[in-house]
Amino acid sequence: MDLNLGRFKSMREWFTPYQGRAPLSEQLVDNTNEIIRKITRFAASIADKKNSHANRKNEYLKLAQLFKDQEDLHEAHKLSALLMGSTTMTKVLANIHRDTENINSSIYEEEPRVYDIKPRTRSYREKIVKNPILELGFLKEQKRQAILQKRVDDEKILNKFIEDDEIDFKKLPVVSVKERTLLLSLLSRGKKSGKAWQSQGNQFLYRISHMKDSPSIKLHCEDGILSMPHYKIIIRREG
Repeated sequence: MDLNLGRFKSMREWFTPYQGRAPLSEQLVDNTNEIIRKITRFAASIADKKNSHANRKNEYLKLAQLFKDQEDLHEAHKLSALLMGSTTMTKVLANIHRDTENINSSIYEEEPRVYDIKPRTRSYREKIVKNPILELGFLKEQKRQAILQKRVDDEKILNKFIEDDEIDFKKLPVVSVKERTLLLSLLSRGKKSGKAWQSQGNQFLYRISHMKDSPSIKLHCEDGILSMPHYKIIIRREG
């Protein structure tokens, strides 16, 4: 009984006024019409803005042509007062370094400047400069050749010091800065790996042997003398 009574009340509220309110069907139609009107007004507003921007562009071009046709700056001032006037004046403020500190000087006595004015709208996006894709194959090949040449140069330097499959820092002659840098880099990498064999490119394997019972040695270089512990680089060639 209560279920049927509730259904009857719902049907009555849907089609007839109830407790001073309009029927629900009329409320639904009114709400739908209001939403449609809002959407229509919004679409019309977008169209008006688009048309107004287009019209302003043509107006600006016309104004620019009028100013261009003036004989001198004085005539342009008269045209500016006629078209814009003091009531519709628009000022552009900029915090710039002026060429003179004279407060009585006119801006027309200074060099003109160009400023990029960006609109403060969410829809504005700066144009992305499209750069062509560069062909880097030539640069990669140059870099590869430089790496291969460095390996060849390093191998020549190391072969000069290898004797009986080892490089003994105690027996080294006077070395150049480049040779010292290469030898010390091998020594540093080898010490970090402990007793494990390190790979020197495709040239050989090596590890560092610290002659702890031997006193400190002096490595003579072209730019000075380096005091250091006695180390040997043990070489093992594969194949």
